[in-house]
Amino acid sequence: MGADKVCLNNDLVFGNTGRSPSAGDWVPSNINKENPAHYDFSKSAFYYELCDMDESLLFPGEKEMIDDWKEIGFNGRLKKLTDQGKE
Repeated sequence: MGADKVCLNNDLVFGNTGRSPSAGDWVPSNINKENPAHYDFSKSAFYYELCDMDESLLFPGEKEMIDDWKEIGFNGRLKKLTDQGKE
């Protein structure tokens, strides 16, 4: 239903974690100034676990997401997704 194309996660704890662009401004994230997430996902244990996870265990799109985290950072990945959505 599109969940693999956009982030629908409206959980205020972490919000959008960078797998897909946000479905709208109502999705919290570190870079959403009007609706920020309460915690920085890049400081979570799960973030570090994903970074070290075997590629065979990743869902589609997660390898690119993790590569971006390592290259341009967590917030850089969120900005990249936001910019792609504007094209």
